[in-house]
Amino acid sequence: MYQAVAHQQIGNDLAALGRWHEAEAPLRRALAHFEAAQSPAWTEPARLDLGRVLSALRHPEAHETLLAARDALVALRSPLQGDAASALARDELAAGRPG
Repeated sequence: MYQAVAHQQIGNDLAALGRWHEAEAPLRRALAHFEAAQSPAWTEPARLDLGRVLSALRHPEAHETLLAARDALVALRSPLQGDAASALARDELAAGRPG
């Protein structure tokens, strides 16, 4: 689990620097580790982080990833559900999709 947290932090640090392409791989690794551990409380924030990066890259998986993160975070009653809804709305606006 510690390795997954480290990957997530590295990915988020790279994203904060605007190094979107470099941020994607560590966030995907973190998400895979959290999913394997079957830990939704860690998985869904990592999915949100990955979704934000994919959105910045205009990656075709961005919308699906952000939607899944938002729905799961709502189900978990996570305080991050509002952040996920905002990220999804920004992605939809940028892609020209109705929200």
